[in-house]
Amino acid sequence: MIRALLFILPLIFVVAAPVRAQDSLRIAAVVNDQVISIYDLNMRLSLSIAFSGLPDTADTHRRLGPQVLRTLIDEELMRQEGKRLKITVSEKEIADTIRRVEKSNNVKEGDLDSFLARRNIEKTALTKQIEAQIYWGKLVGSTFGPLIQISDEEVNAALAEVAQKTGKPEYRVSEIYLPVDKPERDAEVLALANRLIQQVGQGVGFDALARNFSKSATADNGGDLGWNVQGQLGRALDGAIAGLQPGQISAPIRTADGYYILLVRNVRTAGAVVDGASQSPIVNVQQFFLPVEKGASPAEVATVIDAAKRVVARAKTCEELDKAGKQIGSQMSGNLGDIRIDALGPQQRSLVRTLPPLTPSQPLRTEDGVIVLMVCKREDPKAPENDQGRLRDRVENRLVEERLGLAANQYMKDLKRRAFVDIRI
Repeated sequence: MIRALLFILPLIFVVAAPVRAQDSLRIAAVVNDQVISIYDLNMRLSLSIAFSGLPDTADTHRRLGPQVLRTLIDEELMRQEGKRLKITVSEKEIADTIRRVEKSNNVKEGDLDSFLARRNIEKTALTKQIEAQIYWGKLVGSTFGPLIQISDEEVNAALAEVAQKTGKPEYRVSEIYLPVDKPERDAEVLALANRLIQQVGQGVGFDALARNFSKSATADNGGDLGWNVQGQLGRALDGAIAGLQPGQISAPIRTADGYYILLVRNVRTAGAVVDGASQSPIVNVQQFFLPVEKGASPAEVATVIDAAKRVVARAKTCEELDKAGKQIGSQMSGNLGDIRIDALGPQQRSLVRTLPPLTPSQPLRTEDGVIVLMVCKREDPKAPENDQGRLRDRVENRLVEERLGLAANQYMKDLKRRAFVDIRI
């Protein structure tokens, strides 16, 4: 349940000087048994402003404060759920993400600490954000990824719609997505959307705003959706960009689950779709397998899954995963060789699609056991932008991302409904 004790005080979000030490003892919110302090909130506000290029003013702090606090609450729920399900986040994963953050914000590699120090921002404000995002990505991918199966018929239907648009405009689009998790928050989210549009008009980079405020899977890439023909984004979004010229930004677009802001980066004429072989990535995959007796109880299956997690947690390479399989005498463990992702079974394809190389997947229950997969290497095809196989992959990936997004939004709503969240400002 969510219980707000006091009205939001605008001045609580104003930081005119370095935050006082005693602020760390003041509570902004309690999420189950974890505290989010005023200090945490102000650190995140400063971090968002530093990376997005927004003006560091009292007005910016006041306007962004409620939204940033809700983001911190969501991230705390992500961490708690990830830990409950025994998902792990390594220091290497955080360090790799930090390097991407440096690159996307034009910070020289290794200079992030000094970048933050000059702005009186503690690095933990960033690392906690990154940790929550990694937890959530793994959690959503392992929970829902294997369940999402896009049929050839669905992809063919989407491609048929695309083919009908041949010769019509095609748009290079970037997005900012702001979900509305409760009807009473609609006005607040709309106000934030309008504020971000205003900042773009004043010269703040769209990419930076997308990275810091968008809740879409494209946020890490500055909201880049790539080239999209009419009919590919859905009726509401297609209608919004139809009259826009390169460099123009849409008004907030209300959809069933939130608001979108779209930036048209470029426009061209869509080319004809031609026949061609699938151009999905080629991966070399290592498999670790533990058998499960037919008719095993849920408790027995859970025991095998926990055993698989313990074994593969120590495997950092495909060779180590292969050795683990041989040590237990698993006949079905081993290297699957080089294979196109679209040639894998639906469940394996969902696991491997976004799995980083040399990272064990979450255990997957199969008909006769539990498997863990590791991508030893990945080769992405180099094909022309209008190649049929490349377009087919893009359409399929878009359908998967849409369903993962819907599942993730519902998951978060369920977490909030079950949680005790006490907002104290």
